[in-house]
This record gives sequence, structure tokens and C-alpha cells, in this order.
Amino acid sequence: DQFTKLRVKFINTVKVGSLSITKLQPDGETYLDGKTFDFTIVFDNIGGLGLGGVKPVVKHVQVGVGKTVKLDGIPVGTHFTITEDPHEGAFLKGAKLNDSAVNGSVVEGTIAADSIAKAEFTNTARELFDITLDKQWQDANGHKLAHTGLPDSVWVQLQRRVGNDGDWQAVKDYNEVELHYSAQTDTWTATITALDKYADQADKTKQYTYRVVEYSVDKNGNKILDNGSG
Repeated sequence: DQFTKLRVKFINTVKVGSLSITKLQPDGETYLDGKTFDFTIVFDNIGGLGLGGVKPVVKHVQVGVGKTVKLDGIPVGTHFTITEDPHEGAFLKGAKLNDSAVNGSVVEGTIAADSIAKAEFTNTARELFDITLDKQWQDANGHKLAHTGLPDSVWVQLQRRVGNDGDWQAVKDYNEVELHYSAQTDTWTATITALDKYADQADKTKQYTYRVVEYSVDKNGNKILDNGSG
């Protein structure tokens, strides 16, 4: 053949990033020392290509308390969702992604080039629960009022005491809680998570009682706590 045949080889390099999962317990607690927790990670939109019909990749990892597990070589643009499997005697107190708190118990994000997406899950042996606050507006006959003319936000304070005696105390970090109006649901709501059920985990007779106290707002925008309500 008078023409020279050429073979050209193309090499494509896929940019990758990493994902790490760290398991923690609150400062000063040792109840969960030596424990190992299971996590489920779902990877989808692999490489950010958005290819239809491509099945998500599911990976299961175990992480000990105070330890970190790192996964490398994940294509950039890949979306991930991390959930912690239930663990008897442990309660999820909070989760973060790249040092920012997430709302709820699921951590999700997207892998970036030459960086590490850092997920943190903090558990405690203290029994926890959540409270959902819902402000109701009614007329003198008990009928629900329309949003027109009502405020878009309501401010409350979460308080607690042990049992039914003693003084009410504001719960740390919940001195002022804003309930936002949602036009979609026509409600003023807020959810507070990971509250202690007991003052002393070893003594189940010392159970907290919680209440919500509403602020009134004067014409200058100052919030006044009405401790007679709740």
C-alpha cells in the first residue's frame, strides 16, 4: 500500500476526588469507645455525566468511633448520599459535610476535583428525640385564621426542667427559635432535633419535661418573652 497507515491512540484521564467519613462522639463522652458503625453510600450521576440507565453504585463501609475511612478515585461530578445504619444503644446527634451542619441525618454532595468531601457523624449513647413546633392561629370560635395580616415569622424559646418540679431553663442553642411561614403548607413550623430525653442517662427517673414559650414583638422589633405562657 502506497499510503502509510497510522494508528492514533487517545488516552483520556478522568479527574477524580475523594470522600471521607469520620465517626465521632461528643467531647467528654466515652460510652461508645471501641464501637464500630455501618454506613451505606450510594453513588449516582457517576462522573457528572447524567447517563440514563446507569445504575447507582452502592458501597458499605464500617467506621470505628474516633476513626476516619477515606475513599479515593471517585470521578469528579459524582453525586453521593451517605446514611448511617441503625446502631443499638446509640443515637445520632448531628452530621456535617465539610464542617457545615446538615439538616437531618443524611449527608449528600458532589465530588470535586483534587479535594476531599469530608462527612462527619456524631453519635451519643444518650437517648435523644425530636420536637416539631407548629404555631396555630385561631379566632375566638376556634376557626383557623388566614395568613393575611399575620406575621411571616414567630419567635419562641424552648425550655425544660427535670420532671414536673424546679425552674424552667432555656435549652442551650434554642433561646430564640424562628418558626417560618410556609405558603405551600400554610403553616408556621420548625423542627428541633437531637434533644436529650433524660437529665441523667443512667437514671431514667430524671426525665426532662419540655415546653415552648412564645415571644411577643413590640413596635420597635424588640422580642419580649412571655414566661407565663407555654
